[in-house]
Amino acid sequence: LRKQVREDADETINYDEYAEDIRSLLDKHIAGIEVKEPDGAYLVGNLGKDVKPQHMNDDEARNQTDKITGRITKMIEQDLADDPYAQEYFSKMLKKAIEDAKAMFDAPVKQYILFADFEQEVKDRKMADVPNDFMDDAGKLNKHAQAYFGLFKHLFDSELLTEKALDNDKLVALAFDIDAVVNDAVAEYSINPAEIENAIHMKLLPILFAELGLDNAQKLIEEVLKKTRLGISRGDV
Repeated sequence: LRKQVREDADETINYDEYAEDIRSLLDKHIAGIEVKEPDGAYLVGNLGKDVKPQHMNDDEARNQTDKITGRITKMIEQDLADDPYAQEYFSKMLKKAIEDAKAMFDAPVKQYILFADFEQEVKDRKMADVPNDFMDDAGKLNKHAQAYFGLFKHLFDSELLTEKALDNDKLVALAFDIDAVVNDAVAEYSINPAEIENAIHMKLLPILFAELGLDNAQKLIEEVLKKTRLGISRGDV
């Protein structure tokens, strides 16, 4: 799966290039009707709750699948906006799931199970090529550190990472370092966004310059700052 994702992705992929393509595929192949945006807020913890596929008839399965595909699309667009690599990954995997579902056109319950399982993976941000180091002993995911790990994969091709001796273990360590720098800056300058960004830049530049060189370090820091701005606006840093 990891190999296929990287090959299909042509090193890195742009989520925006897939958004409309995904919607058209959903409209064409899943249930044959337009995917509707959910009204109001949706509670991620309740997705698919109390739905038992073994008790579904075909029409119920199609209806539930339509709801799930709408939720998945919204999660990728909105919830994963703080993790560009996860957006890329799950956009690609959603296209693959749609293709797989086409082969099940006469088995709506199987289609439902396929997308219900995929929805859970999106909710958990579970990616085949991301290590489990970001899950603590209590099973809680540090989604921020995982997103910083993903930025290296998102911005730089595998050849550069290999050249710089940045294997997964090293990237995990750097991701936690970035997370600590951001957390410290937010805690220290919580009422001054400009100072938060300045502190992050000043502390990360020497760390990342040593690993990536100046231009690539600046590129990564800018993405960290974008994520930090989004987190502050959402109250989720």
